[in-house]
Amino acid sequence: MVHLMDVRRSWKFLVAGFLFSCLILGGGFFYFRSPVVLVSDAAFDALYGIRRTWEKRILLSLRFFRQVKIVLAAENTGADMLVFAIEEAHGAPYCVLFPYRYFEAAGRYAAQFSRIPVALFGGRAQEAPEEGNFLFIPTDIQQDFYLAGRCAAVFAESGGKILFFQENSMPAAIREAFMKGLREQGFEGEPLFLSAGAAYSGSEQPACVVMLGSAVPFLEQHPDLPVILFSWINPNLTARGVKIIFDDSPWAMAARTVSMIARGAEARPLRSDILFFQRRMPERGFLQKITDAIGTNMQ
Repeated sequence: MVHLMDVRRSWKFLVAGFLFSCLILGGGFFYFRSPVVLVSDAAFDALYGIRRTWEKRILLSLRFFRQVKIVLAAENTGADMLVFAIEEAHGAPYCVLFPYRYFEAAGRYAAQFSRIPVALFGGRAQEAPEEGNFLFIPTDIQQDFYLAGRCAAVFAESGGKILFFQENSMPAAIREAFMKGLREQGFEGEPLFLSAGAAYSGSEQPACVVMLGSAVPFLEQHPDLPVILFSWINPNLTARGVKIIFDDSPWAMAARTVSMIARGAEARPLRSDILFFQRRMPERGFLQKITDAIGTNMQ
């Protein structure tokens, strides 16, 4: 006669054995799948944050159930040596992702390993290289600036000037996208576009600062002004005045790019990841206004 206790014990052993087998098989499947390779360097990791890089790597691995390997390019590494380093990391990766500064290595790797998908991130200011068998993924700067305009208008809804610090003269189409975002969010004033490092001597109190270029001297004099920042920097290293960050770093673009490769889709511009900080918002309900503004795509 079989005792009930023995049946329960046997059932527990069977379930435990099944779960253990699934874990072993799943781990083996994960380990032996071809990995995603992302090219980076120490300077970027220092700016972006080591822990933040680790978190992004884990999330990307879990999402696609693949290892994500980082190939760190040493300073002054030539294109051929970088291609060799990628080959050493894995002979047949699922895909390889390159920041724009390594476009020459991206072209050489794509030519040498034509069956492996290669993506090159273009950022906000770069044009596609004339040659290269890779997906060129630029930042959708018109969408970014449109959404930045909507966010800036939220900060200025009670009045005040919007200042936009830029490193170079903004192309007309990009400025129009920013203005469209302002107008659709109800801002009727005229923003002031300033060169990086310029001083503001106007009489109207600024309501918001948009930073595509450096404005350190100005911000030191006005530390409490809301700032919309275009940057890859670790948010934990930014001042409390930084409320929103538009991040178009390789890690911000990686998941959507791998999805694009998995679907066999054509390359297209991708908008930045938009980071905003609830604890830095000026009042209750403000966060909802910002999320509503960001949730609207430019038509």
